[in-house]
Amino acid sequence: MRVALLSGVAFAQPARRPKTRRPSTRWVAVGQSVRAFNMSKAELEIFKKGIIDASSGQKPSVELETYGPKIDALAKSRQEQLSKDFLAKAEKEPGATKTASGLIYSDVKPGAGPLPKPTDTVKVNYKGMLTDGTEFDSSYKRGQSFEHRVMNSM
Repeated sequence: MRVALLSGVAFAQPARRPKTRRPSTRWVAVGQSVRAFNMSKAELEIFKKGIIDASSGQKPSVELETYGPKIDALAKSRQEQLSKDFLAKAEKEPGATKTASGLIYSDVKPGAGPLPKPTDTVKVNYKGMLTDGTEFDSSYKRGQSFEHRVMNSM
C-alpha cells in the first residue's frame, strides 16, 4: 500500500506492480551508486540487512547518527583506491602515455596529417569508459566527432 500526500491530505493507493520482471531503472541506479563502496561479501550482507530492516520498518542494528556521517568518507576513500589501482594498471599497458596532468591515454589509430597549430580546431573521435569498463560516452556511437580548439586544451 502506498500513501500519496496531496495538499497535506494523505490518500491510500494500492502498490503498483512492475509491468515486467526486469529491475526498474531506479533500483539499477541504487545498485550502481553502491559500487563506490567496493564492499566485501561480509559488508554486502550487512548492507542487505540494512536495506531489509529499513524497508520493513525494523529498528536499524546500528545508530544512524553515529555511522551515517562516516559513510561518505568510506565511499570516497574506497573510490580513490579503486581509481589509483586502475590508473597504475592503465599506465603499464602497452602504448599508454601519461601526460603531466595525469591523463593516461593510448592512440587507437594515430593521425597521419600535419600537427595542428594552437589556433586550429581539431576533430576527435573517442570512447570514454569507467574504471570497470562501462562505456559512458562515445563519439563513434553518436556518429559525431568532438570538435575542440587546440589552444583551449593546453
